[in-house]
Amino acid sequence: MDSAKPLACMLLWGLMALVCVSRAEAQTYTWRASSGSGSSGVEHIADTPAAACSGLLAKLSGWTYTGVQRQSDTLFGCMGQSGTVNGLVAYAERRGTGCPTNTTYNPSTGVCVPNPPTCTAGATHTQTFKDPGAANPTPTALPSTLGGCVIVPTKVLRCFREPPSTQVYCTYEVRETGATAPVGTPPDETATNDPTKEDMPEPVPPKVGLPGSGCPAGTVQTGTDSAGTAICQGSGTSPDVPPKTETKLPTQTTTNPDGSTTTTDVTKTGNRDGSETTTTTVCNNMAGSQTCKTTVTVGDRPGGGPGTNDSTDDKKDDFCAKHPELNVCRNSTVSGSCAALACQGDAIQCSIARKIHEEACKRQADEDALKQTGHYQLGTQILAGNDPKASELPSPDRAQVVNMPASLNQSGWLGGGQCFPDKTVSVGQFTMVIPFSEACQYLIAFRYLVMLMAALASFRILSAAIFK
Repeated sequence: MDSAKPLACMLLWGLMALVCVSRAEAQTYTWRASSGSGSSGVEHIADTPAAACSGLLAKLSGWTYTGVQRQSDTLFGCMGQSGTVNGLVAYAERRGTGCPTNTTYNPSTGVCVPNPPTCTAGATHTQTFKDPGAANPTPTALPSTLGGCVIVPTKVLRCFREPPSTQVYCTYEVRETGATAPVGTPPDETATNDPTKEDMPEPVPPKVGLPGSGCPAGTVQTGTDSAGTAICQGSGTSPDVPPKTETKLPTQTTTNPDGSTTTTDVTKTGNRDGSETTTTTVCNNMAGSQTCKTTVTVGDRPGGGPGTNDSTDDKKDDFCAKHPELNVCRNSTVSGSCAALACQGDAIQCSIARKIHEEACKRQADEDALKQTGHYQLGTQILAGNDPKASELPSPDRAQVVNMPASLNQSGWLGGGQCFPDKTVSVGQFTMVIPFSEACQYLIAFRYLVMLMAALASFRILSAAIFK
């Protein structure tokens, strides 16, 4: 018994050590920003350097947070401003042992960022989303992302609300495209719970244009007729049919004890109702002969119930595949010249194609008529550098001599003229004399300046006409 006590103590201490180690390993990164020491010190702890620094400066009187400055992977500087002082105020130190699960540390920002999601093209999910239309489903506000992956809703299963709340939730069948949601995409708002039929939530008629909604894409349900059939409004198209997918698994080959081989081929084909058809072919090969057996199984639909196998007849619903001779099933073609057009195919498409060709022919006729005009031909020659009237344009070698008429009076040029006489102005009992004679000497100098400017302007006009 005495020998068992030390063993029990060792086990207890070992268990406590494991607990302490597990706690240490579970500590995620945090940041501690501090200023001062002892009882007068101030600190703030947060998940990121920016949050720690902004929280610290909010506690310091007179300081405003302006940003962080990286010092190292484990140390960031807190930048702040107080009056005209702007600079480093304190430091934020990293604590902990690592980032949370599915995140990676970014040393440039000190933040643990989520790892990019793994998005698989063609993967389907059934998920409930909170509809942004609140009291009524919004036809144009379909969910576009799920878990960071881009999705395409293929069917709306049901919409409901839980009174007294008016918030609407819709359960969709969605398919991943394989693309990752762009950076900055808001998180998808999924419902916190999905009430089952037993919970009796209040059903809401879906108004989104998807299979199962009662109205085709691009339309909304505005009511129901006496038989309960949905009345749809808007310019819509036929309901979206999920694209058929086919996946062929790798062939498995097994060697039997008697020397023969058995090959197994499995092909999974998606049906239009969302179910999946599995075709399994097992072949036994022995001595040059082969015996095969094929079995086909059909899974259930996503909403429950047996599925329908339509993989054996890919064109059973294709009307034109059965009647390619009909005009409506042909690709419309237009042939012939503008004078005589011929069209084969659908009447409506032919009418549209014929109208397009007629307009094209009219534009061509107008263009041909324009090219026959003299102005168009003259402009074409000028653009090509062959102006037929180039010899008529003025040039220095074809200058003409122009004699100024002898009657042109030149007596006032730099001679003659006289100053204005003084002007006497009487206003009531007051008389005022404007002494133009005192300003005469200055006005004469200004007269010569005006004549010089006129001479320069005349020379520029004449030189431009002569030398160019």
